[in-house]
Amino acid sequence: MDGFKGHFIDKENYYSDDFDFSNFRERKDVYSFLLGEGPIDWTSFSQAYHQDRKLFSKYIGVSKSNYGYGETVKWQHIDNLDCKHIFFSTFIFSHCKNVKQIVEIGGGYGNLYRLNHSIIDFDKWTIVDLPFVSDLQKWYISHEIKDLRRINFLSAYDYSSIIHNKFDLCIGSHSISELAWDDFLAYYDTIIKNSEYFFYAGHSWNCGSELLQKKLDLIKEDFDLIKNWNESFIDSYENYELYNNLYVRKNDTI
Repeated sequence: MDGFKGHFIDKENYYSDDFDFSNFRERKDVYSFLLGEGPIDWTSFSQAYHQDRKLFSKYIGVSKSNYGYGETVKWQHIDNLDCKHIFFSTFIFSHCKNVKQIVEIGGGYGNLYRLNHSIIDFDKWTIVDLPFVSDLQKWYISHEIKDLRRINFLSAYDYSSIIHNKFDLCIGSHSISELAWDDFLAYYDTIIKNSEYFFYAGHSWNCGSELLQKKLDLIKEDFDLIKNWNESFIDSYENYELYNNLYVRKNDTI
């Protein structure tokens, strides 16, 4: 039950310390698993609108530069991945109010933070990720937003500084579903279980239905499902789920 571990290792082999991030959206040899350029995803757009119209209108107005684009991948104000992240954001924050401490396990290139940093009144947003992905996040957010005072970057190989923290919200969008079982357990026991709310998004074809179901079964031992959304395809399905911790509530200590 190794999930996508081998895939991530293969991608990291193409990375070097002098990597040029200026056209990272074209570097599918390294970052294909976190890119999502393409036409507007009207299903996600529509769902986001119906989740919360006021939030939706704010998200579509968030500025976006041309950082990371190049000759073959052209700038789009809102692309396919933006649509999904706007849906994720309305799905989460239409329900989760007054969240101050947020942790994101697997943060892509930092797009969720870009969309939410000026809209949601949080104190600190922490992203835990593989070092070669964290390097991209630091580059992108420092160029796109510049102010890094409310964001924290931690390596997936050493996040011991937060394992006793209590979080208002943990986000695992197309990351938790892809982890090997042992890596999932490590995150679950030290971060996810210490969070009041947990957002999960995943495809059924990512790592096999058996591994996905095993993870969801464990999650449901400690969390209540608040709401979910799923879309079926010919041979798979995609689901988004928002959970409330049965044992951790605001102002609790860990």
